[in-house]
Amino acid sequence: MWKDISQSTVFSDFLNMVANLIDLIYKSFKGYQKNQFFHQMLDKFNEFFLTLDSSGNKNVDIFYKLEDFLKKILLNCDDISEILSLEPFLQFIQYFPPNLKPSVCRNILNIFVEKETSDKIRDPISVHSVLTIARNLNENYTAVLSIDERKSIADLINKFMLKVHFF
Repeated sequence: MWKDISQSTVFSDFLNMVANLIDLIYKSFKGYQKNQFFHQMLDKFNEFFLTLDSSGNKNVDIFYKLEDFLKKILLNCDDISEILSLEPFLQFIQYFPPNLKPSVCRNILNIFVEKETSDKIRDPISVHSVLTIARNLNENYTAVLSIDERKSIADLINKFMLKVHFF
């Protein structure tokens, strides 16, 4: 089934098919198999991103769908660290347009901080991924933010830092 879906050349069709497939993947597969699917899916997304124009408003709806899709994956996965450590994940985030990237990064960090309840994070790849997301969040917000919004972002990044095991 994945072979047929991955042959799709229309991004919106591919996104709709994968959105329906994701529930089946969560119910039917565990661990490594599920992560392999996500890896292949993120690779395919990255291929599509090369054909999209992220600077214009033409594809804004697709990027909003992708943000919702990304949240769905992170909220339903067993271990967020495993998803974040997948190589194409950071590439995936880089393709979002500059006006949406801070929102996407903030949502990812919020999900990570709220959902990740295990011991402190020890995996250097996961730590690097989340630090990169935090850096994107920090760098892509403009100076127009209120003091409360800045404090909220700083608090979110601080909560993540408290979850990292540095020794």
